[in-house]
Amino acid sequence: MAAKHSKDSPLTDVHKRTLQRCHYDIVPNLEIRDLVDVCHRDEILTSSMIEEVMAEKTASERCRIFLRKLETRSIKAFNSFIEALKEHYDFLATMIEMRLREETLVQASINLELAFDIAPVDVEALEPNELSNMQTMLKNIEALAQKLIVKYNVEKKAAKADDKDGAFNGDEQTNKLHIDQVPERTDGTQREPFTSSDRMLLDVAQIKESKSIEENVLNFTRSIIVLSNGLYVMCGADAELNVYKKSYKTLLCDNQCNVLKTLVADKALCVATYADMVAVWTGYDNDTGRVRLFDIRGEPIRDILIPTIENPMAIAFNEHQELIIANHTDKTISHFNIITRNVTNTTPSGMFKAMVSIASINHNSILIADFEDASVKIINRKGDLLAFYRGEGDYNLKYPMSVCVDSAGYIIIADYGKHNIQLLSPEANFKKIIMSESDGIKYPSAVTLNNQGDLVIGTSKSANVYVVKYMV
Repeated sequence: MAAKHSKDSPLTDVHKRTLQRCHYDIVPNLEIRDLVDVCHRDEILTSSMIEEVMAEKTASERCRIFLRKLETRSIKAFNSFIEALKEHYDFLATMIEMRLREETLVQASINLELAFDIAPVDVEALEPNELSNMQTMLKNIEALAQKLIVKYNVEKKAAKADDKDGAFNGDEQTNKLHIDQVPERTDGTQREPFTSSDRMLLDVAQIKESKSIEENVLNFTRSIIVLSNGLYVMCGADAELNVYKKSYKTLLCDNQCNVLKTLVADKALCVATYADMVAVWTGYDNDTGRVRLFDIRGEPIRDILIPTIENPMAIAFNEHQELIIANHTDKTISHFNIITRNVTNTTPSGMFKAMVSIASINHNSILIADFEDASVKIINRKGDLLAFYRGEGDYNLKYPMSVCVDSAGYIIIADYGKHNIQLLSPEANFKKIIMSESDGIKYPSAVTLNNQGDLVIGTSKSANVYVVKYMV
């Protein structure tokens, strides 16, 4: 029977391979000086080891020595290292944990195959305690495999065989879809239910804060994201030009919208965040597509070239750490893994007319604000339409500029043309107007949520940021 590993056991080959696979990403991004105190406190390394690491003159060499020393330590030290990373280097912690799960599953598969090759199991001949142990191990492996299947959108072969292209029908003459509810999937499956929330909508939303942005800093706010430390990352321009042809910049600001640092001074097309890692897509026209990654403090992590996607209009992260990219040239949506640096999926063309905002919704679907089509739609990874909203009467959309999704699955839309913020149900049905021009909101162009679950609205022409409480 295989030996069990306690937290005080030395690192396994799986742990070591994980560190080695992540070496390329850890070394240029980690400053060991930030972890010295916790290394002493949690005994990640011994005092003599830490002295040896800190004797190196460069950050990269300190990191290399540290990782070599860590491979000689215990599982407990490894786990403490991951926890220490989560304070300032959460993106690295997320990456290492993901790689560890991958390596664990691979090793489990190898061990099972080896075990059956050496001694094929006769289940009927097993003793009760041996059978119980085997059942427990298989359940653990199955649970881990299922998590990875969901995480990387791996489909079962049987499901693929039954799958049919095209989950909706459009008007062939106009090639325009006319549905406003979730259609039944042709492969017999249903959309996953949205997560519920104990929070309730307020009858009347309340503006908690209103902040003006100096005109020479930003006049047009394209997107806002809020980091876990309360800082804002804002993408926009200091003059309102053609929405599809701007020279945007990306700024790191405090919660009063004072600029702390310029992340990208020019050609910053769009921004997104995942686990306090900020992604900024830069370049347009004939430039090669480039994603610049920054940490929570605005320090550069690395640049990633994506030459296959030339003209992105919007980006967002999903929960699988994939970057969702809307390509304006062929109107497709692609998924890009920033760890493996591969495009993992691309929809057919014609997913939208022209848009400037997307968001991840319901785990693996994509919410699109189609600016030119005056609509909001939800599609899956393959491009199948799941929901469509254009509004009715006074609530018709005019220029939906930005979208986000809250913890209850509600969809929030900033309508630049109607000067209002609409709230939709998770199924994309109208619920209410959260804010309008009568509340002082004009030209809303960016929406997001802060760490308290309040709505953050960025406006343009007279650039302001509003923090709005709309749920309790």
